[in-house]
Amino acid sequence: MTRELLIMRHCKSSWSDSGLPDIERPLNARGKADAARMGRLLAQRRLLPTLTITSPAKRARSTLKRIANAAEYRGDTQISDALYESSPLSVLELVAAVADDHQRVMIIGHNPTLEELVRLMTGSVVALPTGTIACLSLPIKHWPELTARPTGALQSVLSPATQPDQDR
Repeated sequence: MTRELLIMRHCKSSWSDSGLPDIERPLNARGKADAARMGRLLAQRRLLPTLTITSPAKRARSTLKRIANAAEYRGDTQISDALYESSPLSVLELVAAVADDHQRVMIIGHNPTLEELVRLMTGSVVALPTGTIACLSLPIKHWPELTARPTGALQSVLSPATQPDQDR
């Protein structure tokens, strides 16, 4: 049995209000469209998770909201501080604590942590521009089996830049 982990960098955020704290930056217009596009793609490919954990940053929470709306996602959601200004090991610990009734989990967070996490988990160097999802297969039966040296396989990388331009 394997588990699946979808690692997503939040969609493109706005820098129009330089006075906003980083955690409060919203999505810009492209980010909103890309989040919806990625939600439709996850639904079309039957890759919807049963649990999505997001950073508390506004741009990450908004990414999840737009994905959920576009995909008609009804899975569980959580907000975790471990996905904001974190390390790959703290994210790994977060995922290792997931309940076993979740076969596929998605996390939505930030770089450089997520790119480092993919490298740690698979040995692959993968660029994660905004809105991109790395899909990993993990040879574990239970989430707590994740260790500091997981041996996952990169199955695919999904990017809004490579999806049809239906709504831009």
